Amino acid sequence: MHSWISLSLNDVRNVLRDRLLVSILFVPFILLLFVRGVMPLVLEQYPEVGDYQHIICMLAAAQIPTTMGLIASFVMLDEKDEQLFQVLRSLPVSAYRFLAFRLGWVSLFTFLGACLFLAYSGLMVLSTGQILQAASLYALLSVLLTLFIVTYTDNKVAGLAVFKGLNIALYLPVLPWFWDQSWLNVLAVLPTYWPFRVLGQIHDGQNSLLSFGVGMLIIGAIILLLLQQFRKRAFN
Repeated sequence: MHSWISLSLNDVRNVLRDRLLVSILFVPFILLLFVRGVMPLVLEQYPEVGDYQHIICMLAAAQIPTTMGLIASFVMLDEKDEQLFQVLRSLPVSAYRFLAFRLGWVSLFTFLGACLFLAYSGLMVLSTGQILQAASLYALLSVLLTLFIVTYTDNKVAGLAVFKGLNIALYLPVLPWFWDQSWLNVLAVLPTYWPFRVLGQIHDGQNSLLSFGVGMLIIGAIILLLLQQFRKRAFN
């Protein structure tokens, strides 16, 4: 228990000493305030935008896992640079327990932030079950993004560069909802396709449980592969 308290306090210190990371923590609230304040004005001037509210909801909610993943990856990159992962070999905290702790809190905060936004944004009418489906997929996305950046970069500068590239790629799966082209479904290989698909099916009045299950399996499988790569690169 003492180990987890020490790790938690260290995380808080790492985040608070970086103003950028502190501001990112408020992203769900900023998004919510922006949407609730601006969307009524936009709809008043441009009523046709109402047909795309579900797409706006997809994209805005996706900002939560990407920003939370950025926070977690920056904290872990600091630790990687300080060779903390090597020190863990001599501590009573195993590598897997350490990873579970790190990835657990980022997924939890993402899940709660996504639930908050989806429930109160007013962009889509969602049941509790539908909110939980989408929020769970977004939570896994934050884990995937964190692991990818920490595994394949060595510092914050490189991590931010990779994040910018990933951020563009992660929004490409929204294209099938702009253009009704079946070939665009090849974007299903990108993990953000699945929360987008769940929200899209809900908007169309379809059952989203199958897409939710497939999305959880695909994103979960990618996370397992990244965990193996991270372990090899960071702890060996």
